[in-house]
Amino acid sequence: ADDLALRIDIQVLDSQSTHDGEMMGVGVLPGAAMHLDGEPHEVATSLTHRDKPAGTLYLVIHALYEDPEQPDVDELTDLRVLVHSACDLLIANVSGRRDPYVTLTIGEQSFSTQVQQCTVNPVWKEWAHFSGDVVRAAPEPMFHGASRQ
Repeated sequence: ADDLALRIDIQVLDSQSTHDGEMMGVGVLPGAAMHLDGEPHEVATSLTHRDKPAGTLYLVIHALYEDPEQPDVDELTDLRVLVHSACDLLIANVSGRRDPYVTLTIGEQSFSTQVQQCTVNPVWKEWAHFSGDVVRAAPEPMFHGASRQ
């Protein structure tokens, strides 16, 4: 399952922005960093904003398979992602507030957390669920080494 070049696109936005969610930071979590072995794994992802550090997002990734004893990307039934928390997000804008939320995207499926009020160190503890079909159909699947069989 580690051969899957899956990626989760991450956006952290400020709900108080007049621009329908001002970008506070972006990140990408590649499949190789997810440890898709059927066990939950904690992952820290660095965020950037205009090519500068913009904080860290903490996730837990848990891939579920038809046969948990033999994880195989072709039998992936569900990818669960716990959006746990973030720290050191960009300092407040001119209004003095930051009300962040996170959007995760795999292929054409997205998940957004609830908004956390007035913080640059939010805690969400919200689960996103991506179906195995969506994960396998994500754009540009690439397999390292041998072809997918």
